[in-house]
Amino acid sequence: MSESRSKAWYVARRGELLVQQLLLDLGASYVSSLQSPDLGLDYLAFFSRDDRLQRAIGVEAKATEREIGGRFSVPASLLRRFEDSNLPILLVVADVKRNELYFAWLHDSSLLTPRGTGRRPSTYTLKVRLATAQERERLLDEIFAQEAPAPQQAAAAGRASRGG
Repeated sequence: MSESRSKAWYVARRGELLVQQLLLDLGASYVSSLQSPDLGLDYLAFFSRDDRLQRAIGVEAKATEREIGGRFSVPASLLRRFEDSNLPILLVVADVKRNELYFAWLHDSSLLTPRGTGRRPSTYTLKVRLATAQERERLLDEIFAQEAPAPQQAAAAGRASRGG
């Protein structure tokens, strides 16, 4: 195995472990890895409160050694993949060099900025939040506050990813 492939594998694996730890720290009652075969999501996480209120979210994990600083580049193809999802999709980005986690809801088109010029951008910049203790609590509240993304939110994110 080449050195660069090996390093990429370790970066990705470290990112996966950090994301799994985040989901467990948030109190997920069940986390399922969906990486083999590739179903488009990395994890499906279930959360419950008071044994009555249950929520499921999809999780897309990304890992990098680059400093994130609150912004992460997302290919338009990733946004298109989830635009019609009936499940809220959380993108979690692991900065494996600094042991930092960032996250954002992919259906929130207000967090997206097209990169470059042109009618149909191939990449967007997504505003992501550092997973501090306070932001983790806020995220947990968001998980229980939402149902599936509203059709207008998903449609707006889809239009944004198609450049329309």
